[in-house]
Amino acid sequence: MPPARAKIDGKWLQSNSLTIEVGKPVVRNYDSKGRDVFFKAILDKTKVYVGQQTLLDYEIFTNKDVINVEFEKLPQFQHIFVKPIERQNAGKNVIINNQRYYTQVVESFVLYPQKSGRQKLDRINIIYKYDVNTGSNPFFNEVKAEKHATNDLELEVAELPDNNVPGTFSGAVGEFSFSNKLSRQTISTEEILKIEMKIKGDGDPKFWNAPKWESIKGIEFFEPNLLSEETVIENGKEIHTKVYEYLAEVKKGGEFILYPKFSFFSPQNNRYITLEDKPLTINVLQGSKNNVNRQKEEDKDSSEEHSAEKKYYWPLLFLLLMTISGLSYWVFSKRKKQKNDIDAKINAKRIADQCLVRAKSFLDAGENRMFFEEISHALTRYLKFKMNIENEELDKNTLLNKLTVLDVPDSLVSSFDKMYSLCEISLFGGQSPDTKDVFNETLNIISSLEELFSRRKNV
Repeated sequence: MPPARAKIDGKWLQSNSLTIEVGKPVVRNYDSKGRDVFFKAILDKTKVYVGQQTLLDYEIFTNKDVINVEFEKLPQFQHIFVKPIERQNAGKNVIINNQRYYTQVVESFVLYPQKSGRQKLDRINIIYKYDVNTGSNPFFNEVKAEKHATNDLELEVAELPDNNVPGTFSGAVGEFSFSNKLSRQTISTEEILKIEMKIKGDGDPKFWNAPKWESIKGIEFFEPNLLSEETVIENGKEIHTKVYEYLAEVKKGGEFILYPKFSFFSPQNNRYITLEDKPLTINVLQGSKNNVNRQKEEDKDSSEEHSAEKKYYWPLLFLLLMTISGLSYWVFSKRKKQKNDIDAKINAKRIADQCLVRAKSFLDAGENRMFFEEISHALTRYLKFKMNIENEELDKNTLLNKLTVLDVPDSLVSSFDKMYSLCEISLFGGQSPDTKDVFNETLNIISSLEELFSRRKNV
């Protein structure tokens, strides 16, 4: 279009020129069946893996003046976690069977399959309202409502391959990145090492947990804490970020190098991928307490050396010292284990209370899934430290059996079972149980167990 010209106050002014590109209309091969309005359910992927994010859009195609769209009920599918998602979707015109339609996405959902197999997504009813010009009054139109059903869909869900699974894999499925931050590069053996790991990705957050560090002699890692979890929309997808805190005890001085790794299954590449962050170098200074003990041992050895006078004294002394040393080490190890067990039992209630404090903050913030995750941690970690249970045995059946063996009242065992099951439904079942009374009931369960165990010497 050429520029426009106008004469203002005796001066000619000129606008810029404008170029308009006219493209061909978008043609869709849908069967409209001659309808003026119809809806389509559209998946961005029809073949996915368990835990992989996929998007479900409901589009309207209309040549009427539709003013409102309502779902008769929101979609609910078996073995699939469904969540509404807000995405920016601009409308456009398309040609279907030589008829022009205006189309736009009216609702979007993110799906996370929880189980493998062919999952059927049943059709749902959508009610739409539109203006009708009756001709009797040019200023007011009549509003009519009609209902149409969407199409059926199928989603093929595959299990993750069981070959070439890296040891650092912790359940993440999708595309991910991660980073690490060391609180201090130089510490002493009397201080606790702190590392933060930030993981970001688009997989189902219920499926991925904190990865484990490779075993390093002299460093003992404790159970990691989930500091924060955030979900945002980026490029039309849900992106989840988790920040974990790792605490570790360093038992001897020296320089240690940690190699952070995070493994996930990438559907895009159809294989497991292990990411490696830059190595973390830690300088550990020997604490004063250990130096004193070491000096005492050196003084003792020196004293024993100067007391040897006879030819056969050294072999006898050596045998005697080996016997005493072995016996002392056995007694020391046994007492240390007993002390550690006692400390763990004493700290079990404190650890559970810390989980409950975090659970309360998530409850107040309306973050129900995080709330149930901390409730689950409070229950399992309390029994883990109270009963010296290994991590691989922290499943519901094992915990219930141990409570039964200890003659815990059936009512208390039943309450524990009920609360643990609620957590499983929320974290792995794709449902949102009612949070009413959950916090108080969990607090009562742990307090009752603590009171019961404190009266018994064998727990």
